[in-house]
Amino acid sequence: YEDKIILLGGRRRGLHSVNYNFSENASNEIIYVIDTKNWDLNPANWQVTSQSYTSTVKADTSIGFIYPQQFRANNVEFFTQNDILYMIGGYVSVTQNTISPIAVPAITGVNLNSLVDAVMGHSFMPVGSVRQTTNTALAITGGEVGLMGDTAYLAFGWDGNNYTHQVSTLTFTDNVAAKSLAITLNTACATCSDGVAPTNTTGAGYFRRRDGSMSAAIDPKTESAALIYYAGVFKNGNTNFTTPIWIRNNSAEEVSNFDMRGNVYTCQVIPLYSNKRKEFYATLLGGMTNSTYSFAATSTVFNSPNVTPSVTTLLTNQNSTITTVDPNNYLSVPFFNGITTIKIDNKHKMSQYMMSTSFPTTGINMALPTNTSVNYPASYTLAAGSDPYNGAESEIIWKYNPAYNFKGSGVIDFDAMFSNSQSAVTIGYHFGGLLSLVDNVNMNNTSNNQERLTVASNRIFAIKIVPTATNNSTSKK
Repeated sequence: YEDKIILLGGRRRGLHSVNYNFSENASNEIIYVIDTKNWDLNPANWQVTSQSYTSTVKADTSIGFIYPQQFRANNVEFFTQNDILYMIGGYVSVTQNTISPIAVPAITGVNLNSLVDAVMGHSFMPVGSVRQTTNTALAITGGEVGLMGDTAYLAFGWDGNNYTHQVSTLTFTDNVAAKSLAITLNTACATCSDGVAPTNTTGAGYFRRRDGSMSAAIDPKTESAALIYYAGVFKNGNTNFTTPIWIRNNSAEEVSNFDMRGNVYTCQVIPLYSNKRKEFYATLLGGMTNSTYSFAATSTVFNSPNVTPSVTTLLTNQNSTITTVDPNNYLSVPFFNGITTIKIDNKHKMSQYMMSTSFPTTGINMALPTNTSVNYPASYTLAAGSDPYNGAESEIIWKYNPAYNFKGSGVIDFDAMFSNSQSAVTIGYHFGGLLSLVDNVNMNNTSNNQERLTVASNRIFAIKIVPTATNNSTSKK
């Protein structure tokens, strides 16, 4: 918001164990406001202010504000519009010191200016700065939300027990003066459900998805706005999906003739479109992979998902192998530092490339968070030059010139961005998510091992798009 970064909600621990231990003492109850001092290039000059959500927002049942716990929930779907943050669902224990979480059945509108002022001024937000309305269909966690125009599209997810098996649309009227928020919720289209009942326990359904990634997109064939949902879990109840899904205003279509070879778990996506080439690009940052790779150019087999090739490489059946599925989906889908780009041409052909860049190693010695309740060592320092795994469940704080937003779609206009210069452009900052010290955390081990080997990441990265010259010096790729 403006030159401030706002961090709220989520977990203060690493990968959860199989019992979904979302107890209150694992929740992040602090709201952080980072004043970047007008995006000062030296983050050491940034100023951090923090305050608990209970000291920032007051529950007011008279305007339907029933679930203040949403401010500390995990996996909340969210978007911003007109300086207002909208939060949907999320997973949280609403009773103190219990491990009986629920998916919050609510949407909440938050005035960002009031939130920033309250945290930085160590005060409460004015009554009415937060508006909330409830609906059981909003009890979603692990789903994704994207905007097309003024309509929000809710894609997949579950309520902690049942999957939605659908894409739904949400329109809303937020009357700030009257302190009221009203919504209309519908199934997005006839093809936006896979026909499997949410209560089905067989694992059936190609829309039985959660913890995938989604981005705004431009269809190169029609140049119309769309959304693309990438992969996700759990196919047939025990593995990941490899197929993306196009979501348009009248259809949801699985791309059944293309298999993703990496970045199949929730990670951040950078969407770009080139009108000159009639091509859309989605660059996916880390997370988890489902493949092993070998590249003849370096005569090296990359069994470790922490290694990337020396050049950008098209992934094919010859140099990438989708790994054999194991019953619990964790041994064969390890954490991944790789960055891949999916290219879509104007005939809807998809291809995926492994980029020749990755997350940088640690520049300094990093003291990792400690948590005695899960038997962390008293202190643990990750040495400078370490190469931990990044990207899973992270966020991007977007910061680029609005002139590069292609027709207001949320997709970066590649041609406009580099029409006059080949200089690198910073588009935002990548923050948070899971940081893992190993590629595989066996879910059959105790929760102590899982939460000792993964932590909530405190790394932040500037993201730059860097054009490189081709053989034709007048063009860029």
